[in-house]
Amino acid sequence: MAYALACSNYNAADPMRFRLNIVFLLTAISMAPLVAQDGQKSEETDEEASDNLSSNEKLATETKSLEKTRKARSGKGLSKEEQLEWEKKLLGNDLKHRGDVAYLQQWSFKSGVTRLNTPYYDGWINLIRQKGAIEDFSEGGDPNDLLAGVLVNKNYVEASGSDFINFYSLVWVPQDYAFSLFSQSNFDNYKSALREYMIDQRKLLANRDDFESFDDYIRFKFGRDEEMESFADGYMIEASESDGHLTYFFTFEARRKDKKQEFVSSMVGTLSYFLVRNKLIKVETRMEYNSIDDISRILEFSDRFREDFVLVNGSRK
Repeated sequence: MAYALACSNYNAADPMRFRLNIVFLLTAISMAPLVAQDGQKSEETDEEASDNLSSNEKLATETKSLEKTRKARSGKGLSKEEQLEWEKKLLGNDLKHRGDVAYLQQWSFKSGVTRLNTPYYDGWINLIRQKGAIEDFSEGGDPNDLLAGVLVNKNYVEASGSDFINFYSLVWVPQDYAFSLFSQSNFDNYKSALREYMIDQRKLLANRDDFESFDDYIRFKFGRDEEMESFADGYMIEASESDGHLTYFFTFEARRKDKKQEFVSSMVGTLSYFLVRNKLIKVETRMEYNSIDDISRILEFSDRFREDFVLVNGSRK
């Protein structure tokens, strides 16, 4: 099954505005270990069945196996216990837990010489090793950032009937700081510098016509995000902050084309900077916007993902 891949062309080094010229490419969502295992199992079944099973028995066996695989992929028709059992068989010893949060060793990556783990959620896949994924998802990103994870909520994509990837997270390692260890003071200074940069860019680029009210336009330009009453497409506003993180929220319109027509989808997203074992990590999450509740959903998921990220790496939240 092929899905359209949503990649904006904004430069993450200048992340304040990126509304125009959304680029969409085609890619296949697949779970490589599952596909490989299914293919191997099918070959073995064919070979054994030629000697031991009648054609009808063979067909029944293959149908049953295929149906179980389909159920496991979609999450439909399996109880939670059955899903976990199938998941353990699929992932084997690679599936680990720290507390109640799972992670996969094959999803780990390095920041400098430090190896970090990424949380694993049921129904999510990582496209980082899929051919062309790094080039596709890195397009328009900061060239100084290394893409370390392309995490797609496959269950959400399929359940929503979407023809494009409408819920995913990108994990980035800022290479300027890959070999740096941040103290709390260092990170406080980094957040202050980031805010100042954002405000400087707003003063240069913010367009009055993009804001519903003049008051919001002024609040935005001078960094009073908490006082804003509405959003403006393509602009990032500060959503949350703590000693260990800073998160921005944004909205934008995503455009994709087929041979006959152009499609437009409203999207919401977050961009988070946070520390994991004193290493700076950046995560961008994007989700299709269908109702006002999706704003709280993506903010809640971003908080959960950040906290789980810290947890599976043995750090305090």
